[in-house]
Amino acid sequence: TVPDTGEGDNGIDMLSAKQSAALVAESVIYGKPNVKLFITNVLENSNGEKIGLQPGDIINYVDFSEIFSYEKLVSEIADGVSRISVVRDKEIIEFNDLSVPRGEKLGINLYPIGSTKIDIDKLKTENVSGSSGGLIFTLVLIDSLTKGDLTGNKKIAGTGTINLDGSIGAIDGVSYKYKAAVDSNSELFFVPSA
Repeated sequence: TVPDTGEGDNGIDMLSAKQSAALVAESVIYGKPNVKLFITNVLENSNGEKIGLQPGDIINYVDFSEIFSYEKLVSEIADGVSRISVVRDKEIIEFNDLSVPRGEKLGINLYPIGSTKIDIDKLKTENVSGSSGGLIFTLVLIDSLTKGDLTGNKKIAGTGTINLDGSIGAIDGVSYKYKAAVDSNSELFFVPSA
């Protein structure tokens, strides 16, 4: 099941950031977890709706490539899509002979699901919204679940989304986040180059 995300896109963005952070932290510590993408929304008149994708579907394969991250999905649909396999209500459904043109999006919102030992509901974010805390969530989890001090006793601030492959994604509002880091007397500030 997917936890309640609260109201609006920021709720799902924050929940997705926490889930991605937990999955990446566990993959760093314990090895790669089994991750799939759960469709939370299909946009009206999108390619996804035309294909027949529905909220609740779990993406299995796109053109015979197993999908285990958002980045992998984007990579696979970049050249166009002719076949998608999903799991719906424990049944595999295949959509064949599709003609999603090269470079077009599916128009779906996704949430990463996978087995994780971390209870993401216990990651308190209070009034924080959006997905730009993913990098810091991941580092905090790795620090909490391993011996030693990951920070070297330094006060560290940072921002950036976390992708399921461990790469760091771009964010908005860097100047505001930098100011907050300076105001908190942080010694280091991590920010994605993008």
